[in-house]
Amino acid sequence: MRRLAPLLLALLTLKAAAQEKLVESIEVRVVNVDVVVTDGRGRPITGLTKDDFEILENGKPQKITNLYEVTPLKEGETPDVALARKRDGAPPLPPVEMRARRLVLFVDNSSLPVFKRLEVLRALDKYVEREMRSSDETTIVTWNPGLRIVLPFTSDRDELRAAIRKMSERVNSGASDMVAQQTDHKHDCLEYLASAKLGNLTYGMAWNMCKNAIDGYAEEMGRNARTVLDAMRLTSTTLAGVEGKKVMVIAGAHLPERPGLELTMWAYKTFEDYLRGVNPMAAMHDTQHNSTVYSIEKFARQANADGVTVYVIDAADSRDLTSADQTTMPELDLQFTSFANTAQAYQTIASLTGGLLVSSNNFDTAFNAVAKDLDHYYSLGYKPSDDAKSGKGRSIVVKAKNGAYRIRSRRSYMPKSSEEQISDSVVANLYHSSMRSEWPIELAAGKPERDGDRFRIPMVITIPPTLTLLPQEGRLTGGFDVYVAVGNDTGAMSKVAKTAQPVKVPASAEQNFRSKAMTFDLPLLVRPGTNTISIAVVDEISNTTGFARATIMAR
Repeated sequence: MRRLAPLLLALLTLKAAAQEKLVESIEVRVVNVDVVVTDGRGRPITGLTKDDFEILENGKPQKITNLYEVTPLKEGETPDVALARKRDGAPPLPPVEMRARRLVLFVDNSSLPVFKRLEVLRALDKYVEREMRSSDETTIVTWNPGLRIVLPFTSDRDELRAAIRKMSERVNSGASDMVAQQTDHKHDCLEYLASAKLGNLTYGMAWNMCKNAIDGYAEEMGRNARTVLDAMRLTSTTLAGVEGKKVMVIAGAHLPERPGLELTMWAYKTFEDYLRGVNPMAAMHDTQHNSTVYSIEKFARQANADGVTVYVIDAADSRDLTSADQTTMPELDLQFTSFANTAQAYQTIASLTGGLLVSSNNFDTAFNAVAKDLDHYYSLGYKPSDDAKSGKGRSIVVKAKNGAYRIRSRRSYMPKSSEEQISDSVVANLYHSSMRSEWPIELAAGKPERDGDRFRIPMVITIPPTLTLLPQEGRLTGGFDVYVAVGNDTGAMSKVAKTAQPVKVPASAEQNFRSKAMTFDLPLLVRPGTNTISIAVVDEISNTTGFARATIMAR
């Protein structure tokens, strides 16, 4: 084997070798937009063609270059028979890789009461039993707080259902903490008010003490909301580098657009009869808004960039905000404020990504909606005119020329460079076993050795000698890029690191070069525990890509 000069990956940071690109690659990309079309009663509309749609990018009409329609196969019908139906005028089936279906269930345990979580899991179990195909991949992740992968992507129904049963046996929930905090702050505020009535405090002092406590609570809720949204964004990236229909189902009960709004309104309403200028409507201007809304929209844009449709199960229950000591004033309007506060955030996420918000207590409805959308949708393709010139996000609007039809699709698109797409694929390779490898590279790991609070793992990449080389001044010149990412079993993931390795071979030595595989040494520093290492090796001239991964226990 031909061993190349080793490079050290310290704390997952690669030092890239400077190398002039020998060939500039120009890619013609097609943007695919999945579109659900229904009538006024929510029934799928089938049999449409390119002429039935319009696509606008940043307000400008785009030419639709291709259309695929996905519909359920008839009983006993094979894909080959279904494909033959196009002779009768029906659009062709999408390519096999685009028909793959992947689903993520993201369970926000920090806001879901136990009994609601159990209902969501029962609904998921029914979906797996009735709707999941043998080729589908499904994963379950939780936030509690902290991201945890309960089960990696799998097509094994039995394994999924066993994981669901195991989750159902855990009765811990963080949701009660939030309710308890609200109850404690209200109790304290009422005590401050009672003390003011007795003359021990001024009403202004009582108000300031109450308001300071509630502001602190609102800031904490804002931080929690943004942290949950960051976890959702990270979860979305696990789907970015794979083809097919990608769906994320979020189950939660509290993700406020304005953190602390309902408690702030309660405080204003409680004190409005005792202080001038204390008006409950001022609470709208006195709670965090912009930063949380930005995080909500940032997650939606990330999901759109990754091609992920988001469905949200809003499991909020008005009883969550009711307690025995809250009888001094009607709570109905505050309960509605809390519900609407979260519902607006969830609705924004669902609508921007082409999904649905389901707030029914019958959670089967949510998974039935997912199943129906997976069975009936169109994939429309168009080529952006300035794809290679701008990495800025663009708005997308899909319209049906028949005004009676209802359309759902993602609302934005983010062009990605070749390097960004490879990075996405490296991340996807951490979590999916179905990544296609054009180049049969291999990854081997040595014995982990402790290095302070980390472990050093010697990795060796074996690369076939089929690297593309071009003649240049009496030599054959080429190179390859190595991309690396590391993830662990808690859901933590490193950034993707890249290094470039130039290769120069005398023209007379080509036969000898082609006779032996190349090896590339890659020492890693990783955290203790189970770590998965994902790599991609890309031929810089032909763009041929190989993927490999290894799972290591560092202890």
